[in-house]
Amino acid sequence: MKRVVVTGIGLVFGDNFTNKDFFKDIYAGNCFAKQIPEDYGYSCKCKWYVPFPDTAKIVELEPRLSKLVKRSNKSSIVAAYAALKAVDDASIELPEDAGVIMGNVMNISEIATDAELLMNGKRISPMAIPKYMNNACAANISILFGIHGACKVISTACASGTDAVGEAYRTIAYGDSDVMIAGGTECFIGSQMFRGFDMLKTLTSTDDGIPYAFCEERSGFLYSEGGGCCLILEELDHAKARGARIYAEITGYHCNSDGYHITGMPEYPENAIKLVESLSDKKIDYYNAHGTGTKLNDSAESQLIKSIWGEEQPMIGTTKGIMGHTFSASGAVETAICAYSIYNQIVHGNLLKTPIEGLNLIKESTKTKINTAITASFGFGGHNAAIRLERI
Repeated sequence: MKRVVVTGIGLVFGDNFTNKDFFKDIYAGNCFAKQIPEDYGYSCKCKWYVPFPDTAKIVELEPRLSKLVKRSNKSSIVAAYAALKAVDDASIELPEDAGVIMGNVMNISEIATDAELLMNGKRISPMAIPKYMNNACAANISILFGIHGACKVISTACASGTDAVGEAYRTIAYGDSDVMIAGGTECFIGSQMFRGFDMLKTLTSTDDGIPYAFCEERSGFLYSEGGGCCLILEELDHAKARGARIYAEITGYHCNSDGYHITGMPEYPENAIKLVESLSDKKIDYYNAHGTGTKLNDSAESQLIKSIWGEEQPMIGTTKGIMGHTFSASGAVETAICAYSIYNQIVHGNLLKTPIEGLNLIKESTKTKINTAITASFGFGGHNAAIRLERI
């Protein structure tokens, strides 16, 4: 098995179009929440969301992406932008056999827009079908860079981004490629998905939009319309040979299934515990939790943490508590957070009120020693995935 490292990160979420701005907000604890627009036109307890990045601004910043506006979907635009930023961050010239694996669930915004056009007797774009395809985000990145390695999209709900990075890690570890672009992207613009999650009673109803994950006051997650995250993964010797900056090494990836319920976790998440425990055969310094802020998820994940680590817990953080739930992109973002935290020896704080007792939740961003980290994702349908990273 070859060793695999993270050498590049690219992120675009909310109003943040650079890694610098994104990490500044995360480590300052600046919640990404905005009040929902009037045209959502729906009465519910949740009044907050995180808007999708402005694709017009993305094209202005990266004119190379202008062709994607007409021929593809918004998920592809933000994914391609994140990939360009990750490549720049890694200072790498991609080899021809580099590949790309992305996480993506669906392109509901394009489908909903065209459905409305058809209902009003109007024509839809000749490129409608390519815009609906959830494999478009990976395909367009491959086309953009002219790379010919593995090109896939993984759709495992909220675990999609984690699984995408994990499968890219395996691709390199098994010797099929030296370089992979991996990540996740989502585009849930408009009220359709927002209303759907509201009907499931999974959205936060707090007065300030902060979901207060792992707190007694939690009521649901902060809905994000999406964004994009890409990482550059490299075989260790390949990265060293070109003098690359190495954020962290990926030293493990596992996935399994609850086989229990289409939306909920078991009260005692036995399979999720087995998954994370399988990567905890050495001391873990930092655990980036799935931590959505829903009553059930946080309760089940609290049991997972206590079951595995007892009173000797790693530092615990939940990125979704600051930037909201980005669905397919979330696992990739949280892997990037772990890599960045290990490289810079810093962990971000959590936005807390009355924390669940017995959890080692970090209150404020802290400079500290981090040699190992785990990030875990638990998606609708019982999809569980986790990645371990280590300092090198």
